[in-house]
Amino acid sequence: MTQTVLGIDISKKTFHGALMLENGKTKPKVFSNDDKGFDQLLTWLERHQVPLVHACMEATSIYGKALAEFLYEAGHIVSIVNPVRIKGFAKGELLRVPKPGSAKIGLSCGILHLHIKGDRQFGHQTNESDRVAQLR
Repeated sequence: MTQTVLGIDISKKTFHGALMLENGKTKPKVFSNDDKGFDQLLTWLERHQVPLVHACMEATSIYGKALAEFLYEAGHIVSIVNPVRIKGFAKGELLRVPKPGSAKIGLSCGILHLHIKGDRQFGHQTNESDRVAQLR
């Protein structure tokens, strides 16, 4: 079974998700950045028959922390990627193709997933300082 990638572009009040489909298309959707939006995301994934995703988001600010923890605890793989990698990928590969930020994040994560070792996959840590250290 191939792993489905979910690109996430996060902000204070909302997050944009882009499900990367096997046919090369994306399924975008906007959710509120709160518990209700997180639950709606899981329902949306179920509706698209996606039991497991590799969620990919940029390491920017604190707005994605709760969503990353929620997805991880729900059994999904979560990668928090250096925004410079996303920007470099977008410049090199997607400059001619306008896409929403969540699609750029998802595409770069899907294509670069074998090289994700330089970034961090979100996992269970015991305290906040461990999480901060993991993002470095």
